[in-house]
Amino acid sequence: MQREVHQPKIQTLPPPAFPAGIFRAPPCHPHHGRIGPVSSRGPRLPGLGGSFGGNSQASLAILEGMRARSSLAALSMAYLLAVQPLCGWWAEGHRIVAAIAEQRLNAKAQAAVAAILPAGETLESVSVWADEIRKARRETAPWHYIDIPTDAPRGDWAPYCPAEGCVMRILPQLIATLRDTTAPREKRDEALRFVVHFIGDMHQPLHAGERHDKGGNDVKVTFEGQALNLHAAWDGKLLQAWFKQDPEAELKLRQGAPPEERAALSAGTFDDWIWQSQALARENVYAPLDRCQCSTLDEAYLQQAIPVIRIQILRAGERLGRVLNEALGQ
Repeated sequence: MQREVHQPKIQTLPPPAFPAGIFRAPPCHPHHGRIGPVSSRGPRLPGLGGSFGGNSQASLAILEGMRARSSLAALSMAYLLAVQPLCGWWAEGHRIVAAIAEQRLNAKAQAAVAAILPAGETLESVSVWADEIRKARRETAPWHYIDIPTDAPRGDWAPYCPAEGCVMRILPQLIATLRDTTAPREKRDEALRFVVHFIGDMHQPLHAGERHDKGGNDVKVTFEGQALNLHAAWDGKLLQAWFKQDPEAELKLRQGAPPEERAALSAGTFDDWIWQSQALARENVYAPLDRCQCSTLDEAYLQQAIPVIRIQILRAGERLGRVLNEALGQ
């Protein structure tokens, strides 16, 4: 997908119109279609420093509604649903991140989230909303990432954040709205949905580091006999393969980090987190391909990627819980 440049703007979109408790996977799409508002670094969130930092239930609902029709029609729909491409990490991955964060909310933050979201909605059920509205809200696309070259030394990320915005610039603005108890509920609702999603996004290495290749979208690879791009592999295919190898992995991830590891995993600032992701892009996304001078993601590549995926999802979940507790639970 070619990048799109739009004038930044912020508008409120009503919450998505689907039944409470039912979430829909976003369409599988390349990650770069990107966008964001103006401002410099925006307000800081106390404690974070820097510039703060499957089969879906919807599918089952569709089938349930078809029971009145012929069994042949129902079977046909089941087949169509089964063969749809899966958006692994950043459909299911976002839900796992949100599920972890939900377990970490203190009582005050829980009450605030319940008051902001419509009845029946949860952090998990709204975690993919930011992807679902990207076509309607094209100015939001760049908010999902920042393109820091993998050879850039840690420093100021601002030169890599274009005028239309990036994840590092939009997050402080969203958190300021979330913390503002005088803001309309609809604006805080939207801000919460974006924060839940963007904290997850910034932990996907190719949403932080790249080699002037649109976050890996221009890098053609082969994985499990399928031709795809490197970004798609890290967005979902590698996670999907991991879960296929280890059916218990998803359940373990949803439990989050052990108590003794949570403080360390949630520590740091937005700056720390984005540069950490950029380093992982350099060392674990691109470097293995440099060493083999190949474009095939083999079993060895998958096995070195699994610990990265695991720790980044755990970090994102623990850190999102911290962000929401500091924004809503104090």
